[in-house]
Amino acid sequence: MVEAFSIAGVTCGPGQKVYHELVVDSSNSVVTTLPLMLINGTRDGPTLCITGGMYGDEYPGIEAATRIFNKTNPGKLSGRLVILPVLNMPSFQWRTVGFSPLDRKDLNRVFPGNPNGTVTERTAHIVLNEVIMKVDFHLDLRGGDTNESHMSHTIICRTGNSDLDRTCYDAARAYGLEYVMIHDAGKEGATPGILLHEATKLGKPSIISEIGIGLLTYREEDIALTERCAARLMKHLKLLEGVAEPFPRKMNIMRQGARVICTKGGIFYPIVEQTGPYFTSMLKKGQKVGEIKNIRGEFLEELRSPVDGVLHELLPKRVVFGGETVILIRTIEDSSDYFKD
Repeated sequence: MVEAFSIAGVTCGPGQKVYHELVVDSSNSVVTTLPLMLINGTRDGPTLCITGGMYGDEYPGIEAATRIFNKTNPGKLSGRLVILPVLNMPSFQWRTVGFSPLDRKDLNRVFPGNPNGTVTERTAHIVLNEVIMKVDFHLDLRGGDTNESHMSHTIICRTGNSDLDRTCYDAARAYGLEYVMIHDAGKEGATPGILLHEATKLGKPSIISEIGIGLLTYREEDIALTERCAARLMKHLKLLEGVAEPFPRKMNIMRQGARVICTKGGIFYPIVEQTGPYFTSMLKKGQKVGEIKNIRGEFLEELRSPVDGVLHELLPKRVVFGGETVILIRTIEDSSDYFKD
């Protein structure tokens, strides 16, 4: 028999949908809330948490999360959905890039958070400890933001826990994108405070969906693709009936990164394009990828790819300084090698 469930003090009965705004911080003149959406199915099953808006300008993921809540019929759900469509409400409301305007902190660098910290640290504490650690699986809907122009892919952590790593890998495969980036979160020098890292370190299966090229775009095809992939994952987790579409024939594992760095300052003219459904293209080592010219249009520098790989991010910089990264490239590994050291 399906029973009511509660998240962060908010209860949702069998077959019901609930919307609530959690108060994160009321100590300032601006009260910060966190929108929380709950759906309780009519049959028993796992609990999936879907988050969006880690950065407030990652619009396709935010919209997809909201649509999933509105379109999901509790009568066809086996289990529970917990949706936080916008994690970073101050960034969303003030249209800031990469940080909260209230404390100038990056939400995805302060997990596991602090219940007595600044508004960003309090948000991180609630999201991880009161929500994600109470569910069975976590899907973070991300995408390119205002100052990014990157390809669509998923991200998972390699933790060294074989069961957890297999769960996350299989989920990424079921999600349906052909490219997956691997974070080795436990290695020395790994960036601290990232939600994916902190959740998996605590044993919680979690994957990131990166769909949407960024640059303030709001493309219906990106939103629809996110919805379809989320539905595939829900079928894989048995929240929805039916068989997910066939997995991609091959998973392209992206691990090592290489940067194209200009040595001359000037105007950047890229000659490679982000094309196709994943906004990317394959590059060969030594392939010309761009030029630097001065304001008079005179040639200063030729830029070439340092490796064979996939175009991961074309940084939307028109005017550049010497020493700046203008393109990120990822090398591709055979997916059969993922579980090997």
